[in-house]
Amino acid sequence: MGLRDLATQPGSPNTIAVDEGEYPGTSIFDFNSTTKVATRRGSPTGLYSGTCLNFPDASRLFVTDLYASGIFLKIYPVTSTGLPTTYAGDSMEYMNCTKVDGDLLFGQSGGVAATSGTYPIQLGTLEGMPPVSNYGAGITDFAGDASLGRSFYLTTKTPNSYSAIFDSITAYDVTTYLPSSVVMLPFSTYDTSPGFTGVDMVRWGQDGLAILSSGGTIFLVRGPMVVPGLLSTNTAATLTSSSPATLAHGSPNTLLTLIGTNFLPGVAVTWNGSYRTTTVVSSTQVTVAIPASDLVSSGTASLVATNPGAAVSAQLAITVQ
Repeated sequence: MGLRDLATQPGSPNTIAVDEGEYPGTSIFDFNSTTKVATRRGSPTGLYSGTCLNFPDASRLFVTDLYASGIFLKIYPVTSTGLPTTYAGDSMEYMNCTKVDGDLLFGQSGGVAATSGTYPIQLGTLEGMPPVSNYGAGITDFAGDASLGRSFYLTTKTPNSYSAIFDSITAYDVTTYLPSSVVMLPFSTYDTSPGFTGVDMVRWGQDGLAILSSGGTIFLVRGPMVVPGLLSTNTAATLTSSSPATLAHGSPNTLLTLIGTNFLPGVAVTWNGSYRTTTVVSSTQVTVAIPASDLVSSGTASLVATNPGAAVSAQLAITVQ
């Protein structure tokens, strides 16, 4: 069996965890950007280790054991010598494959857990989501957004009935664990593959979802179904400072921390007018991913933050020198 999943270690863009398949298991690889060579750190975790890899932080890797009905989460410490063959573990209800966003762990079967403790703490289960079994294979056709307090699932005509053959998207409120909205979409008009199913779903942009089907079709969905704040009239955010305040031209991909006020869920930061991936940390702090292509030349860049349903903030200048 070939490679099944990978995840990037937070704060280390050149370090990834790779699920190499049922038999080798999972390994940590370090990529040398100069030689373009990736080197395994230590040894793989071993036979039937699991899949669906998530880093809740740089020191831990979550792996779901799909061979144990998808309810057992393995917790591996990440060390300088790689991953050990031993692990801590925790059984949780309604998980199966999982994804981490912010301080929340979302399960394909509707489970929601907090990741801040040594072990994840089960918070609740989305109403009506049945257990899903993907024995040995990781399917991640859902997306959670902790800053919005919402999670999104491919569903059938019944708003809270999960099905691999989907015709709608249901958004759930992760405080009440109930469906908050559902949108029917003509997926079969664009993917005519017999019995196509969902393979993956991710958040993109300020207000979007991207969905990959088994037929190889990518669906892009945007709007207030994803970010309800777009239907409201809100006040503008403010930008006061950036860390770092200056960037060296020729730098690799860089994560900026912006300080300000009134950052609302769904706030979007632009770099010289182009959206850059924005993550809300709190109402006074966001992080923004700046690609290396923005830092090729010296100059001054303009950052602007826009809350959903609000005017743009005043500009914040960043020097590239």
